Amino acid sequence: MTSRRIGAATLAVLIGSTALAGCSALPQGPDPLPSTFIPRVSASASADAGLVGGFAALERDALRVRVRTCDAYGTGSAFAIDATHAVTNAHVAEGATDITVTGYDGKSYRVTSSVLSREADLALLTIKDEFPNLVTLADEEPAIGDTLSIAGYPRGEALKVTSGPYFGETEDTVGEADDRVYQIDAETHPGNSGSAVANDDGDVVGVVYASDDVHATFAVSLPTLKNFLDNLDDAKRNRAECESQG
Repeated sequence: MTSRRIGAATLAVLIGSTALAGCSALPQGPDPLPSTFIPRVSASASADAGLVGGFAALERDALRVRVRTCDAYGTGSAFAIDATHAVTNAHVAEGATDITVTGYDGKSYRVTSSVLSREADLALLTIKDEFPNLVTLADEEPAIGDTLSIAGYPRGEALKVTSGPYFGETEDTVGEADDRVYQIDAETHPGNSGSAVANDDGDVVGVVYASDDVHATFAVSLPTLKNFLDNLDDAKRNRAECESQG
């Protein structure tokens, strides 16, 4: 089984099976997306009593990330942890010259700054406006066999929630961090990186960052996520280093 980071679904050019949106990967930048572009969304078919306008809470919490780098643009997913901050993956946001996040209702928020974890595939995005839908972080890690749900924008397209059983922790063989990550039996794709992983109560227990595109999804663990958020002074500012086009 070959797994790979999946978040920055590059819309300009397919760079390869392990490609991330990065400043040195492509020789020429694409035209910017139209300002009117918003993701397609469809309401949940669930009869959950928590539906608002046909959308379950986890769907309302999901954010689509649109990233412009020096020479490419890509998409990922995210979720808001407070009124002005959202979490996604470092490989989704790294090197961005412009980041916009969009809610399930099509409302867009311009990211004013972002920081990256030095140890895990995590990033924190800051906006001027306020997010209306916030997640709650779980108090406990998932137990093996628990059904976990993932909300995000696979391939940068329609909002989708997928669920599957939690297999347990495994060694991170995709990223560079010395960390244990969660393995979930659920299908995710490029664009899903940064998606919230939630338990049956709807509380977030992890952050999707890699997949085999079939049935194995990998997520940054709850302790690693909380450690990142508790130690933001140790994070590094996300900077784009673009070569002059002149």
